[in-house]
Amino acid sequence: MKNKILLFFSILICGILVFSETYGETTETSRGWPISGTPALQERMRELVEFYKKPTPPLLKKPIEWEIGQKDTLWAWDFSDTSHYQVPATCQAIGEYCYIFVEDSVWTDRVDSVAVAGLVKAFDQSCKADPTKGIYQMDIETFGNPPDVDGDPRIFVLVLDIKDNFSGEGAYVAGYFYSLNEFSPDTHGCDICQYSNFREMVYVDCMPLDIKTDPDQARATLAHEFQHLIHWEQDWDEETWINEGCSGYAEYVCGYRSRRVGDNFLANPNNGLTDWEGELADYEQTFMFIVYLAEHYGGTQIVTQLVAEEANSIDGVNEVLAGEGADFPSVFADWVIANYLDQEGEYGYQMFDLPTDNIPITQITSLPDTVQEVEPFLEHWAAEYIELPVVAAIELNFQKSLGEFLLQAVKKTGGETLVIDFPLDQNPASLSVSNYDTLALVVAKASDDSSSYQCVFQELPTWVELAEAETGVFPGRFLLGQNFPNPFNAVTTITFSLPAVAVVTLDIFNSCGQRVRGLLNNELGPGTWIVKWDGKDAQDRDLASGVYFYRLQTAGYTQTRRMVLLK
Repeated sequence: MKNKILLFFSILICGILVFSETYGETTETSRGWPISGTPALQERMRELVEFYKKPTPPLLKKPIEWEIGQKDTLWAWDFSDTSHYQVPATCQAIGEYCYIFVEDSVWTDRVDSVAVAGLVKAFDQSCKADPTKGIYQMDIETFGNPPDVDGDPRIFVLVLDIKDNFSGEGAYVAGYFYSLNEFSPDTHGCDICQYSNFREMVYVDCMPLDIKTDPDQARATLAHEFQHLIHWEQDWDEETWINEGCSGYAEYVCGYRSRRVGDNFLANPNNGLTDWEGELADYEQTFMFIVYLAEHYGGTQIVTQLVAEEANSIDGVNEVLAGEGADFPSVFADWVIANYLDQEGEYGYQMFDLPTDNIPITQITSLPDTVQEVEPFLEHWAAEYIELPVVAAIELNFQKSLGEFLLQAVKKTGGETLVIDFPLDQNPASLSVSNYDTLALVVAKASDDSSSYQCVFQELPTWVELAEAETGVFPGRFLLGQNFPNPFNAVTTITFSLPAVAVVTLDIFNSCGQRVRGLLNNELGPGTWIVKWDGKDAQDRDLASGVYFYRLQTAGYTQTRRMVLLK
């Protein structure tokens, strides 16, 4: 069994060593993109923890009393050839919450006492977001308490030249957390545990990351990787997309992530949120989702709950949202609209502005037209955006082959934005919209089926003034509801509401605008009213299958809705 586990690790790490979290932008000194090595190592450890179980800290263990200048030889991970190697290092600083060990070969040249002192101060006392709190306190307040297997509350930070495949261009590993260090080297039957340093520990790079000239990058890395350590204690088997999103959020709450966000992800929004591939867009969008969740559903408290939640991935998000009256699909639907609009309130972010002009848009320029999805299909929990031409009234017919979709129309009129949920209780589903300055259809995939869709757009007669799509009919206002059932083949029900006494007419028209039946011409009181129509004209003759319109009209209100008669 042990040999099989080691073989599995060797194969797995070769297959999943991919670019991960972008901590900062390219700089002239580094000429590369800083990334995290944690995702690959977390996957590497997953089967080991499942087999050996998460270690239980000893009831009583006296920690080593480290001193400045004391040397140690520490294990590290070589990302270039997927192996362990030893690093001679010296304790160069001791803070209230950390030890800073530095690889001996880089001391003075790449790291000096000033850089180390700044790292200790940022971790212990004063981070960029709050001069009264360090990274340690900010992270534990946001994400929870770290583990303690060695009996020492301090976190070991090893500053070293992390071995990776960086050659001067592209991505380099800026830091990582390796949960193997939580296991005792003496764990029975665990050969790989001999490479454990058996302490709470994170690794920070110093080549090409330049701690001397770019100290904020090192501190962002420390905040990021310390969150990974905390997350391992709170929920060790959390899915990578949640864990990495929280580490990006750790950089933000500590004040080290204020640059522009969204360039990589918004250039390709057809990128599954939960289907982790390790691309730069993956790290960007998971961070954006955690930020959106925090800004609109309770601040850092909901992130704390999410990290501590035993359920993982979407199930975990659903658990923490249960008390908010929301769930993952509803938040995801709002989130993809926020990524498109980035405006004040529900459909936007407080902490940053998005480069929404980067989003690829499918433009429909004339009607009728059809969008036919072909391979590659829309990814699971991803979205695409379709902008439609301005006409008096438009009909959108959506048909899917398999799976589940979330459809929303974004209508802008006179500076106001209305998001309309597309009715999906039928296949094909239909929505009609009028009186708009701009109109977009947002299509999101909510299942992992290999399904496709087709959407047909056509212009409606110019005389039609459609009612807004709303859920339910409420007394106290003029409102014309959607008929039900729709389509229908015998009788359909039309519901409307009035805020006051009014003379009301309710008429049926064919697609040419000809009045074929009058259902009402009465004075009615306030409240909700229900009228049925049997699909017949004024002479009590059965009408042919097709599209019809029903119009509600009073002295100050006129609205029309579309319905389909099927014989």
